Amino acid sequence: MDRGFLLQRKNASRLTNTSVLKNSSPHPTWTFSQVQKKFKTLQVLDGNQLPKLITFEEDEATASSGPAVELPSCAKMVVNEQFGDFIGRFLEQYFKVYDTDNREQLAAAYHENAMMSMQANFAGRFSDDITNSDYKPESRNLNIEFIRENPGRRDRLLHHKRTQIIGFLDKLPKTQHDVSSFTLDVPFATDRLVTFSVSGAFRERNDKPAPYPIRHFSRMFTVVPQGEGLCIVNDNLFITMATKEQSERSNALFVLAQETGMNLDWTKQCLEGQGWNLELAKNAYLMAKQENKIPPEAFT
Repeated sequence: MDRGFLLQRKNASRLTNTSVLKNSSPHPTWTFSQVQKKFKTLQVLDGNQLPKLITFEEDEATASSGPAVELPSCAKMVVNEQFGDFIGRFLEQYFKVYDTDNREQLAAAYHENAMMSMQANFAGRFSDDITNSDYKPESRNLNIEFIRENPGRRDRLLHHKRTQIIGFLDKLPKTQHDVSSFTLDVPFATDRLVTFSVSGAFRERNDKPAPYPIRHFSRMFTVVPQGEGLCIVNDNLFITMATKEQSERSNALFVLAQETGMNLDWTKQCLEGQGWNLELAKNAYLMAKQENKIPPEAFT
């Protein structure tokens, strides 16, 4: 496959003579997936090479290639758990790249003829230099009359094709997403088309000190399976200010992660254990570190 996010295969054993399972299944791919969920190291089934099973567990392939950034368990509503796991892996890869300094790598995730738009809504007291310069001018909010009634501007803010989309994404502020805040909704999923939305919190990466302005985002993707991955055909991004509670939590998360060097998943566990009190969490971290209770994976 030349485009789309790929998932690596792993070495495993073989399984044959599954004709009974096939006869009782409405679709052979579902037979393969169900058997593979029982035998997680399975690679070949009745002579058919199977794609790697999507899980959040480390295996030999990932261990040998270095630490992986995993998407923590998030609140989700999905029509099929298998799709939920698959999309979770896709989002892990997507936001890992999105939060780097080079979003051009995201080109592999978009269909050549994909479309994208962004809407931003910030009340006056929540506006700042970044929202006024980077978000509002690029917002295709059709509730605003001067955009709705201006066809030229309205069309310019609808980004067509992969190249335009990547160019637009690359000029947006560099970010750090609070993946622990993510929620996932998969209302429609077939073997040919999947629609899902992910929402959560993020901050812009810049030199400004904490507390950081925390933004809320909601992103609706329409994707089609391609090869062993997913390919985005439509991307709709909405950005606004986070709630006071989310801002406080995400700020505590980002501050503690920066000061301790722990990843966001372990930072969240530390904060949860101290009722999201940042100072108590700092003290708890120092005590645990002195007693050598923090495992190496907390810093990957």
